[in-house]
Amino acid sequence: QEFTPPVPRGGIKQAKAFIDEEMVYPAEAIKQSLAGTVTLTFIVEAKGQVKELKVKEPVNNLLEQEALRIFKIILWEPAQYRGQAVESKATFEVPFSIKHYKRVCKERGYYKLELPDRPIDSSGKVYLYKYTDEAPVPVFKDKNKNMQSFMAENFTYPEEALRRNITGVVKVNFIVEPHGRISNVVILNYLGAGCAEEAIRLVKILRWKPGELDGKLVRVNMSLPITFGLSADGGYHVTPAAGGTSFQ
Repeated sequence: QEFTPPVPRGGIKQAKAFIDEEMVYPAEAIKQSLAGTVTLTFIVEAKGQVKELKVKEPVNNLLEQEALRIFKIILWEPAQYRGQAVESKATFEVPFSIKHYKRVCKERGYYKLELPDRPIDSSGKVYLYKYTDEAPVPVFKDKNKNMQSFMAENFTYPEEALRRNITGVVKVNFIVEPHGRISNVVILNYLGAGCAEEAIRLVKILRWKPGELDGKLVRVNMSLPITFGLSADGGYHVTPAAGGTSFQ
């Protein structure tokens, strides 16, 4: 294929899942039974920056503002033409359905995002963890837990991977947002047979203390390698990077 269009970082499927995880349906819109799909048009530059972001057709201001808020969190991979990144137009839809939203909220366990009572960097800039004053760290309800015990408790070795004796490392990259949840999940080091999907599932149920720079909570780019291993007696294990966490 000579040309491939721009895609959200991690792919369309991850972007749709993120909408469900991030959306806060405006209360007034629910009260008025407002629903519909907000279609956004924009240009993705060759370096991945977005410009000329617009709402294609008016739907409702409340829904449009929430669609824009969610969209601005999503990072984009540029279009490719003959193996080279190029600038290209794109569209993205954010659907609003009250029935779907209420079902999603029950599944995810919250209706509103818990925002920190600390100043937040509103620029949208993403920082590497090594350039922050305080890097994000995982937070566990039980103070005796660490990354290793968390994974041991929540991990399920994919059946296909067990059947095929597949082992190795899955490296998951993501952004820790100022509210402590993650976005823009993508696999950097792929391992098949369901291992990549299990690594993403594990990472998504983690909660984080967000990163800080110059007294403000900021978006931070992180990577977590997860080792899938099998033992000679037929058992298995999952291991985070040495020391419990390793971020790049």
